Amino acid sequence: MKQKNTLTVLLLIFATSFAACKKDATSLKSQLIGKWNVTKIIGPDLIKVTSNDYFSFSSNNDDQLERSINGETRVGSYIVVANTFNMSFSEANYYCTNVVINATTLQFDAKNDKTNKTSTYYLTR
Repeated sequence: MKQKNTLTVLLLIFATSFAACKKDATSLKSQLIGKWNVTKIIGPDLIKVTSNDYFSFSSNNDDQLERSINGETRVGSYIVVANTFNMSFSEANYYCTNVVINATTLQFDAKNDKTNKTSTYYLTR
């Protein structure tokens, strides 16, 4: 009986230490939050960017998103789905795939659901 209790305690300690050492993966949503400056947009439509262009992802309950391109500011929302995200504005929804993100750069392909055109966005902090 004493040996069984010792084995059980050792098993619990092992399980707890294994779970405690698990790496905490940072979610895409938490990495998106904040203001990103647009450096370049490549796509079928010529979009000239300026130094004032940005995307700003908020972490409030509505998951609001503010986008400013060429002095035209739009407020919408976003939702993260696994390793992708979708943006919704009054004029269209954008399905964002091929997301590459780190602390200072964000790159993604955004497909407009109205025109079926895809553009690649390059952003920095």
